[in-house]
Amino acid sequence: MWQSTTPDGRFLVLRRTAGGWLATCLSNRAESPSAGEAIRQAIGAPLDGRTEVLEAWIADHVAELPAAGEP
Repeated sequence: MWQSTTPDGRFLVLRRTAGGWLATCLSNRAESPSAGEAIRQAIGAPLDGRTEVLEAWIADHVAELPAAGEP
């Protein structure tokens, strides 16, 4: 399990599942084979035009996740 705070201060939890990743942010929940896509769906599209900042934040955090065979 991995936990972080989004750039706008929301709590995000990411868990590995048999089919990929499950991300939870506030009441939003998203499952995807890709950690980045699960995070993107759970946090929703930014409403303030910070897409580049958000995409960079997602990429940085996904890069820190353990490889597929690691715990």
